[in-house]
Amino acid sequence: MRILWILLVAVSLAVALGSCASGGGPTPPVDDGNDDPVTGLLAGGGALNGYVSAAGEAPQVSHLRPTSAAAASATVLVDTGQVGFTNSSGAYWIPGVPVGERTLSISVPGSAARTIKVTVAKREITSGTIHPTSTTAGREGAVNGYVYATDSGAPELSAGQTVGLRPVEDAALSVETGQTARTDAEGFFHISDVPPGFRTLTIVTDTGTTTETVLVPAGRIASGTGQLPGDWGACRGYVGTPRAASLPQLVVAASGTEINPVAGALVRLSSGETALTKADGGYSFSGVASGNPSLSVGARDGLELTAGIIIASGAITEGLTPPSGFIRQVAVSAVGGSLQAPVGGALWLQASALDAASRPFTSFRDFTWLSRNTAIATVDANGVVTARQVGSVDIVASAGGVTGDATVTVAPLEEAGPHAIQVTAPSNVIAQGSSIQLTARALDGAGIVIPDASFAWTSTDSTVAPVTQDGVVGGAAVGSATILCSSGALTGSVALRVDREGRRVSVEPAYIAFGDGETTRTLRVWDGAPIAGSPLLWSITGPPAWLAASPCAGGTPALVDLRVSREDLPAGLYEAPVTIQATGGDAMVTVGMAVSQVRLVVDAATAPAGTATLRVQVTTGSATTAKEVPWPGGAAEVLVATPPGWATVVVTALDADGHILGLGQAQAEVVRGAATDVPIGLA
Repeated sequence: MRILWILLVAVSLAVALGSCASGGGPTPPVDDGNDDPVTGLLAGGGALNGYVSAAGEAPQVSHLRPTSAAAASATVLVDTGQVGFTNSSGAYWIPGVPVGERTLSISVPGSAARTIKVTVAKREITSGTIHPTSTTAGREGAVNGYVYATDSGAPELSAGQTVGLRPVEDAALSVETGQTARTDAEGFFHISDVPPGFRTLTIVTDTGTTTETVLVPAGRIASGTGQLPGDWGACRGYVGTPRAASLPQLVVAASGTEINPVAGALVRLSSGETALTKADGGYSFSGVASGNPSLSVGARDGLELTAGIIIASGAITEGLTPPSGFIRQVAVSAVGGSLQAPVGGALWLQASALDAASRPFTSFRDFTWLSRNTAIATVDANGVVTARQVGSVDIVASAGGVTGDATVTVAPLEEAGPHAIQVTAPSNVIAQGSSIQLTARALDGAGIVIPDASFAWTSTDSTVAPVTQDGVVGGAAVGSATILCSSGALTGSVALRVDREGRRVSVEPAYIAFGDGETTRTLRVWDGAPIAGSPLLWSITGPPAWLAASPCAGGTPALVDLRVSREDLPAGLYEAPVTIQATGGDAMVTVGMAVSQVRLVVDAATAPAGTATLRVQVTTGSATTAKEVPWPGGAAEVLVATPPGWATVVVTALDADGHILGLGQAQAEVVRGAATDVPIGLA
């Protein structure tokens, strides 16, 4: 039996060595196509990695890099026949390992072999003896992977060993929560005790710096980027308000020129998870069970929005956009069943998103509508079709890269009876908690009102804007809806928006984030109750000492310049709420900025005799900051505010007459919102 075991090990080693000679390391498996449509290195199986140390009589296996006695060239043999070898730091990597309990045999030259049991989970990395399937939700996770050099100079992050790329040794890696690591000779790193969620991983090498977003599972290990365990999903996005409008929107990308970010908004999933939006309006959830939950947004000033999203196993939902491949079909049908409308009439279509088993995602309603021929019929954002002329037209609804359609037939009108339904509203905006009266008229072919016509009223969303059979619409919740009015075969419609009650003053933007090096931003104030011919009556309350406001420039909107000063402020992130009080009410704007500094530590022993003044110049990118400070002698520290990034610091020693006595230069990476120590000597 012992001979058979030795032969098995020998054959396994021969296969592994052959693969190393042809490119190094086992070949990652290919997605077998039987899982959810997420490809990746771990599709269909799991992976093993970690470190081996030669401390003691038998080798030790851990997820932590050993501080001493790293076992190089150790053999890690899986009972499936797969094998890995440790590098000079004791790190090993074995991808494509079948799931289940596995036995590892670890052999280190010069010491006794050791056998351990590990559990391999699907799409998971078991590191050392940490079993991802046995961890407790809420615990810290970990990040590991490999760093490689590229032609552009910026490092590249990989989940496993990649053939043909040059590993980067001693690269510095860090996450924003403070954990750090450095790569070994094979480019491998492992960062432990990382709080779960979306994390920014910063990679710094001699040739460049890059950042990657990694999703750290609670109590589990993220390897490389873009990999998710197969049994849960995640979602992220941004909350913003369109210019000159109050209804918030959920968007995929960070807010741009047309969208103002909403900071501090409460984002809640119907499955129970909650989060607050950041300064840029961003939010994120990880470790979310797959399904079709509702995503609700409630901002500080009373704005609210609820929408259905799709959480898919092993995928990230961006904004309201479902992960590609999880909607398999879009079905379009008519409310009431008929796909025919007369010229001038309207009908209401609804769309449903279906999964691979033809089951509907019931709360998902984020469809894009279009008409193939707008001359025959048009369609609005709520699926309400308005007939224009006789003919047939396809009305298309799309979501998640999948489309569905329905053919609407526009029929000629009968000579008798109404030819059009005209619906009018005193305003297309209703204050929440109030109501408006709609008016409907039935017109004949000559445009003459038909007396005594009867009407039936319907709302596309009665939770937002319910309507009575007398045409009275109530503002129940912030949102939008289309009100339909029918008489016989004809239907007319009007689109309405429900706004927050009492919203008479608005500011743009609602959150001002001063960029690095930026000192002035313009705030626009709209007053809903201006005094005709008079300037806007307003005031600003609650500004901190580092924020100042210019006098108000009258007009619609009123313009206010906000200025910040970073001088004499310690490094850090600053944020303050400011109340705008105007004639029609008040509104709130949040102002934020970061103070990044170089803390220059001058080596007193190198200062030339007679030095009276130090001239300091700090250049970061295109920004240059210069200042002169008196030199009292001895050790000195000089604080200089500068944008984050790689900074070049030049210090000049001057005598009392301004003559140059000495010069020093240094480089350092300035961290946003922090003071970076830069030691420098003069020569």
